[in-house]
Amino acid sequence: MNVSNLGTALQAGTEYSSTGLYNSENRSIGVNEGLHTIYSWGLYSVCGYTSNATWDSGGACTTSSIAHSFGPFDAILQDVPLQYGNVVAWLILNAGRTTKFTNSGYFEALTQTAYYFILIATVFTWIALGMCIWKTTATLLFTNLFLISSAISCLISSRIWSAVISEARNINDIRIAQGTSIGIVIEQGNALNILWAAFTLMVVALLPYQISWRTYRR
Repeated sequence: MNVSNLGTALQAGTEYSSTGLYNSENRSIGVNEGLHTIYSWGLYSVCGYTSNATWDSGGACTTSSIAHSFGPFDAILQDVPLQYGNVVAWLILNAGRTTKFTNSGYFEALTQTAYYFILIATVFTWIALGMCIWKTTATLLFTNLFLISSAISCLISSRIWSAVISEARNINDIRIAQGTSIGIVIEQGNALNILWAAFTLMVVALLPYQISWRTYRR
């Protein structure tokens, strides 16, 4: 999520100055010490960066937690200085067509569900890898079943995340006063492509497992 132009939108929509809106120190996140310009979500945390920082050369991340949810609106409100909190919330809430973007519970429920499906897919894949060491008809059968379950779980997670990102990206087209962009841009990172690739590879892997199971005794 890129919010580098949210300050411009704030000035255009409310005539408030954006001085002090952003975090120039780039050392904290979620404690109302200023917005980062870029936010990046992973499975366990969200990190914020200034425009000239990267994941390995600066920025700040929240404490890692299991099933960390995607909450762009919350991330903004938890970082804006307290004197800007109400006006920034008002700006986004009244921009129109932002109902789902500002509904933290909606994204939270979906992305936490997606996390657990990724976890299930991971566990089932490791079980399948372990069982295929013993080449018997029974173990190959169960390997197939676990791999199928893993692929289905990965597919569900991929679909959920695709829907969430698609819904969140509607904020990119929101305009406020005099046609000014609201200054929030959501983009898809590489992680979703990797998730879809994992699903594809599991489906491809099913073919040799199926052949092994059906032809082993011959």
